[in-house]
Amino acid sequence: MEFKIYDILSSLVHGVICLGTAMQLWSISFNDYGTVYFISVSFCIGYLINTLGSWLQKILFWSFGGVPTKQMLSNRKGQTYSGVSSVRFHFTEELISELKQDLGNNANEDKFSDRIQQIARESNNSRIKDFNCSYAFSRSFIVSSSIISAMIISAFPHFWQTYFVLIIPIICYLRCRNRAFHYAKEVAMEYLNTRRIHKTDNN
Repeated sequence: MEFKIYDILSSLVHGVICLGTAMQLWSISFNDYGTVYFISVSFCIGYLINTLGSWLQKILFWSFGGVPTKQMLSNRKGQTYSGVSSVRFHFTEELISELKQDLGNNANEDKFSDRIQQIARESNNSRIKDFNCSYAFSRSFIVSSSIISAMIISAFPHFWQTYFVLIIPIICYLRCRNRAFHYAKEVAMEYLNTRRIHKTDNN
């Protein structure tokens, strides 16, 4: 088992924010245990938040209108691009054409999506890994910001101003959707670039 620095830091960030907020709201102190205990508890909380985020992925994809990599395979209704308005992919027809040449006309959308992701996993393109990590990080922020908002509202239920904290999870959700489509676009472009290079080499 190998821990990557991203896994550690992403868990610590979410854990420290949530635990620190709880300590401030309910006057919790770790003075008797020290910094190591605080960091350990924060990491465990952050790890659970990351797990919850991954469990929520199907719900998130449903709210996005479908799996982002699959949405790269068809233009939006009435538009000349796939994706979302903030992350547009203008090579949908070329992508489908290449996938049909690669897998055959009888391959379905699931196989197309699996294929472009397979090429992405085999690629050395660091942008793909960066976008994937950014998406996972922002996905977990939806969970942690929701927990923090719930804690603040429960601590001050009689102050209507506290309900403005619900804006934070909404912002995190929009950022997560944006990151997901950036990742899907990069995956699609990597597949196209790989196919173009392959054709050039064969010629």
